[in-house]
Amino acid sequence: MSLKESNKKLLLVKISNGKERFWVKVIKIIDGVVTGTIDNELDDTSKYDFGDTVSFPIGNVIQFLNDKTLNGKDEKASFEL
Repeated sequence: MSLKESNKKLLLVKISNGKERFWVKVIKIIDGVVTGTIDNELDDTSKYDFGDTVSFPIGNVIQFLNDKTLNGKDEKASFEL
């Protein structure tokens, strides 16, 4: 499954700010721009931190979770891009 096929059902995406990778809980995707809230603690909090709202191009996504990649055991399966 590609990101393009599942972008309307995304739950979480992993991105990188160049210093660290982190998860973002997706709120919306419009015109190739993802908006969501940071879903884990960050080491570098100088620009943003857990719970902050961020927006970024969908091309910056390096991994994603959607409703089809979660199984009945509550273990998170994911796709790397």
